[in-house]
Amino acid sequence: MGKKIEGLQRMLVIINKLKGLQRYVSRKELERYVSLRMEERETR
Repeated sequence: MGKKIEGLQRMLVIINKLKGLQRYVSRKELERYVSLRMEERETR
């Protein structure tokens, strides 16, 4: 169950980044953003 929730959280983070004002997000930028946000969620 934990892996499913983590996967859903990761997808939500990606969706939130992509629906921002910026028109293009590079793969590296998206990877860094997701990693940072997932680390923040783990420390809460």
